[in-house]
Amino acid sequence: MAQSPESLKFFANRLAQVAVSDDGAEMLRRLQLSGLMGKTPKKTQDEKRSLPAQAGTDQVGIWERKQNTSHFTRRMDKRSEWHLWAAVGQIQRKGPARRVVLLGESVARGYLYEPQFNAAKALTLILESRLGKSAIEIIDLARTDLDVEEEKGSIKDLIISALLLEPDALIVFAGNNWLGRYSVSDLPYCERALREEGTPVLKRLSENRLQEKIRDLMKDVAAAYQARRVPLLWMIPEFNLGDWRDPVNNAPHLPTGGNREWIAHFEAARVALRDGQFTAAASLAQKMIELDQGVHNAGFYILADCSRGLGDLGAERRYLESARDALLWDRSIHRSPRRSALTQQTLQEEAQKYRVEIADLATVFKEYLKEGLPDRRLFLDYCHLTVEGLQVAMAVASSWVLRSLKVMNVPWRQLLSVKIAPVTKVQGEAAFLAALHNGHWYQSYELVHYYCAQALQLAPEIAKVMVHFIEMQNCQAPMLLSRPGQKLAELDCPSIQHYLLRNPQDQHLDRTVIDAMISVLDKAGINYAESLARFRNERSVVHKPTNLLDSYYCASSLHPRERKWNTPERGPTRSNYYKAYWHQSKFLFIGDPHRPVRFHLTCRLPNISSSTGSILIELNGRTRGEVEISSEWTNWDISVPAGATQNGINEIMIHWPIPEPMGRKALEAAIADTLSDITPEFYPIFGEIHSFIASDAGADQTMTSSIQEELRSVVLQK
Repeated sequence: MAQSPESLKFFANRLAQVAVSDDGAEMLRRLQLSGLMGKTPKKTQDEKRSLPAQAGTDQVGIWERKQNTSHFTRRMDKRSEWHLWAAVGQIQRKGPARRVVLLGESVARGYLYEPQFNAAKALTLILESRLGKSAIEIIDLARTDLDVEEEKGSIKDLIISALLLEPDALIVFAGNNWLGRYSVSDLPYCERALREEGTPVLKRLSENRLQEKIRDLMKDVAAAYQARRVPLLWMIPEFNLGDWRDPVNNAPHLPTGGNREWIAHFEAARVALRDGQFTAAASLAQKMIELDQGVHNAGFYILADCSRGLGDLGAERRYLESARDALLWDRSIHRSPRRSALTQQTLQEEAQKYRVEIADLATVFKEYLKEGLPDRRLFLDYCHLTVEGLQVAMAVASSWVLRSLKVMNVPWRQLLSVKIAPVTKVQGEAAFLAALHNGHWYQSYELVHYYCAQALQLAPEIAKVMVHFIEMQNCQAPMLLSRPGQKLAELDCPSIQHYLLRNPQDQHLDRTVIDAMISVLDKAGINYAESLARFRNERSVVHKPTNLLDSYYCASSLHPRERKWNTPERGPTRSNYYKAYWHQSKFLFIGDPHRPVRFHLTCRLPNISSSTGSILIELNGRTRGEVEISSEWTNWDISVPAGATQNGINEIMIHWPIPEPMGRKALEAAIADTLSDITPEFYPIFGEIHSFIASDAGADQTMTSSIQEELRSVVLQK
C-alpha cells in the first residue's frame, strides 16, 4: 500500500521533539520506524519455516518431488506439520483419471471429523456417483491454519505450486484466516490521525492491508491458472451467524469520558432487552455505536437481538454480520477464524476482474435454508461445517467440476441426495469435540449442552469418553499422565485422539462443558455428579491454598483479554499481572460449607491517578463486603465464616469502580507503546490484581511478616 511522504509530517515533528529530549530509546525506535537507519533486519523465509527444498526438487506443501522421480513424497523435515495436512505419504504421478485438486483451510480439512471424514471425501463420493470410481481423482491439499500471511505459509505459493500436480481443475476453499494485520511500520504514516480519531484508524488500516493482500493474491493466482488453461473455482466460506457470539467487553478508549456513557447505555440496553422493550434497547445500542464508531461488537449484538424480537430477520442478519466484523482490527486477543464482508466483497470484485469463478457459500446457504440464518444445522462452531454443511458445499463444488470438465450440467441441489455421511459414531465424536470447542471459546451453556446431547444420541458409547474427560480435567495428574487419559487413549475414537490427545490443552475447571456433560449423562441414566464432587473435593481450599489467578480456575470464567497475563505475550508488556477490563471480575474456587475461608488479596486501582475508590466483594451472589482501595498496591485479608460457602464450586465477584475518564491520554499512551513495540492497552482497565489466594481459615495459616504488617482485614458476614 503506497504511503504519502506528506503523511509523515506529524511523525517527523514528534521525532524532532524527542530528539531534544532525554528519551534516547524512543528516538532510536522512531528512527528505525522512519527508515532513516535502514530497514529492521527480518528473518529470512528459511529461518521462518523449516529447511528449504533441496536443489533440483519440486515442492507442493509438505510434499516434494526429487529429480528423476515422478511422485511427490512428504518431507521429513516437515514432520511437525504433517498432522495439519492429509495423511498421505505420496502423491503419485497423474494417471488416466481426471484430476481435481481441493485446496483450502481447516473447513476443507474437515475439522473435528478428521481423519475419518473431510471435504475431499465428500467431494469424491459425490463425483464418483456421476462419473464412477476410475474416472476421477481428488488430491487433498487442504491444510489447517492456512493463512494469507507469508510467515504462516503462503496460500498463494501453495495454489501456484499445485500446478505441478497437473490438475484438470482446482477448487480453493479459503478466506477464514485472513485478518489484514497492519504492521508497526505503517503507524508513522497515520500517527496524527490515530491520535485524533482513535481506533477507527486501525480498523481502516487493517481493512486496507487485507484488501491489498487479497488483490495481490487473486492477480497472481488468476494469471498462473489462465496461462495453463486450468479451470479454477474459489469458494468463499460462510460464518455461523445464528449461534456464534464473541465475548463482549468494554469499548476501547473513547475521548472525553465516552466510556462511562457507553457503559451506562450498555447496561440500560441489556435491561430493556431483558424486559422486551426492543425499541428502547435499539435506541441505546445506536448511541453505543455512535460513541465507538463501529469498532466494537456489543451494540450490533443488541440491535440484532432487538431485530429478532421485532421480527425483522433481514436486519438481524445485517447486524450479526457487523458484529462478526467489528473487532477484526483488534490484535490484543486471538479471535476465532471467520470470513469478513470485506473478504467476500474483495474476492468477488477481483474474481470478476480476472474472470475467476466464485461460489459464495453465504448465498448458497441462504438459498438452502430458505432465508434462514446459518446456524448449528450447518456449523459445528464459528466456521467449521457439519456433515450437512459439507454436503451442500461439496454439492456446489461437484456441480462446478462436472460443468468445467464439460462432462454434464447438474444443478447442485440434485447432488444433495448422494449419501456421503460417515457412520454415526464419527458424527458423535465430532459433536463431542464441538461441545468442547464451543465451551472453550466462551459459548453459551445451551449450545454446549446441545452438542453433548447430540453426541450421546448419535453414539451412546461417547458416554465413556465423557466420563474419562471429566475425570481427566479434575484429577491432579497431568492429562496425558493420568489414568483417565490412558483410558481415553485406549478407546477406538480416532477423531477424539487426533484433536484432544495430540495437542492436549492445560487442565481447567471447564464448568460449562462439564456441567453440560453431567446433565446429559444423568438423562441417559448415568449419575456421575457424586463422583465429580469427589474429584473436585481434592482441589478444595480445605486441603491446600488455591491461587484464584491460576489458569485452572480462571480459564473458563474470565474474558479472553483478562487471561492474557498468564499466557505468553507476542511481545514485551509493561506489566504481567491480572487486569480487569470490565467493572466485574469473577473467580472460582472449590469450597466446603462447614469450613471458613480466608482470601489474601493484593490489588489496586489503575495507576493513572492518586484517586481512591471502593470495591464491592460478592460471594455466590449473596455475601457482600466493601473495601477502600487506591492506586497503590494494598494487601487485604478477607475472612468468610463457615456456612457462607457452598459445597463444590463457589463464585467470588469483585465489582470495580468506573475509572476516571482517561480516553485521550490513555489512547496516546497506547499509541506510544505500539510505536515502541510494547503490547498496547487500547481498552480501559478497571482494576489490577497482583495475587488472590483462597485458603482454609480454620487451619493454622502463616504469612510473612512483611505482609502481616501491611494487611488490612475484612470479615464478610453471612
